Amino acid sequence: MKNIKFIAIIQLLFFLLLGCSLNPDYSAVDRQGEIIEVDKGKERILVDDKKNGQIWVDISKLSDKDKFHKPLEVIVWLDGDVIDGEPQVGIAKRVDVVK
Repeated sequence: MKNIKFIAIIQLLFFLLLGCSLNPDYSAVDRQGEIIEVDKGKERILVDDKKNGQIWVDISKLSDKDKFHKPLEVIVWLDGDVIDGEPQVGIAKRVDVVK
């Protein structure tokens, strides 16, 4: 009986930890700024972040690409590393319009 309880508790903890890891963390913003250019052909937006400089953000993975235009204020969460350059390049995980 003790073994069954132990196995049930282990399975419950496993599923709880698995469920928590599937929810992405959007608490830390990667970039925030104004869209200054939209390149619909390459599915990317150029965001002028006053703190980190300009960055081309690839929006090809997003489902609502058509909502972006200039001059919108956006918050960007990036998927993976940023490629250094002038301007920088990153891939969007999520982009929210502020105003």
